[in-house]
Amino acid sequence: MEAAGPFADLLTMLESTEALDDEKFSALEESVSTAFGRPIAVAIGRGRLLLSGQAPRAPEPESPPEPESPPEPVRVSDAMRVPEPVRAPEPIVAPPPPPQEPKRPSQEKLERVPAPHYEPPAAAQPAVPRGEPSAPDETAQWWLAAWARWSGWKNTLAYPEAVREELSKYPYLLSVPIQQSPEFEEGLLAYGYSIIMEHVEKQKPGSVGNALNNLKTAQTKPVGTQLYEYLVTEGRLTETYPDFLKTVLLAAVPEPGPWVQARIIHSKDDTRVFQRPTPRLGETEQTAKRFLAENQRFTEHTFSASLPPLTSRFFLIQAELKDAHGVEVKLKIDGAPSDSGLVVTVPAAGKATKVEARRLSAEGTALPGIGRDYGAVWFAVFNADAERETQFQLGLTLRKDVRGMKK
Repeated sequence: MEAAGPFADLLTMLESTEALDDEKFSALEESVSTAFGRPIAVAIGRGRLLLSGQAPRAPEPESPPEPESPPEPVRVSDAMRVPEPVRAPEPIVAPPPPPQEPKRPSQEKLERVPAPHYEPPAAAQPAVPRGEPSAPDETAQWWLAAWARWSGWKNTLAYPEAVREELSKYPYLLSVPIQQSPEFEEGLLAYGYSIIMEHVEKQKPGSVGNALNNLKTAQTKPVGTQLYEYLVTEGRLTETYPDFLKTVLLAAVPEPGPWVQARIIHSKDDTRVFQRPTPRLGETEQTAKRFLAENQRFTEHTFSASLPPLTSRFFLIQAELKDAHGVEVKLKIDGAPSDSGLVVTVPAAGKATKVEARRLSAEGTALPGIGRDYGAVWFAVFNADAERETQFQLGLTLRKDVRGMKK
């Protein structure tokens, strides 16, 4: 109940802003500002955050004629949204007579904020009002950010455009676990998961807008966990995540392209392998190895890492030759052959073909024509499990002789 309180207040503000009186609006605004930050409360007040299907607020009809008094069209609650709500000075020390302050219910609320957190008996906890400002639920910041961004572009941008926009800002987005996304880029990376909101909405129209209504107030589970499980269920992500990833790659490859764990540049004379020197997601540095001998070039190059739930890792081969070389792909997840991957081919310069994506085969995938037919080949390894982390090993074997290789 405590955790869902600020979300209930958020939903009330979104649904009933025009119908709320100043006192009620101020109380809701304070709750939402404390839990999610003042910019969110201001954005709701200005009509920049909307529920699914909610029409943007129409401009005031009084504005075309010249208003006699400029402040007249401005609602009192609107005026209170931008600056800090006007309240009596907070009683830091309560100087004169303390008994004369009983009429201010807002002060009682403020006095509960620093209330001692030391009460051992659990029986005293139910008496705490919902939305206690001293302990806001921060587990759903990822959802609030992604939902806010999705609400902003869903009626103005085509999905491929939105994908390119999000990945151009943070290319390593899809390698970060959804619920941990607020921990990156000062919370801004979480906005990028608006693209998975749209995917879920396509699976079940109306589901994203109804997410808050499906919160269970008596649930002890954190709000962020409830929302994550809701999206996984409504979007059938354990089944549809590969399709989501394929759609994203077809929109984002070759540019801006996702962040890669490793990259191979293969030419007629040498093969260079670039890898990240640390396991840090979003690492920008690369270390390089150059191979000249054929027994070092035309062999298996292996890459491995752990994959948190609903995340992906990406790899790239760039060809700088006109001959047709090939690559054989083998993927193992937790030591067993797996098809939890995609290969995306980018046609060589001058080729009339388009970017194509297909699923890897657990038995192995052969791809002839690197250089002559394909200028670049991307590989994605994904974990479609919503709860369990996995370990993968990807083997890429370059072939000079492609006779007998079949796609």
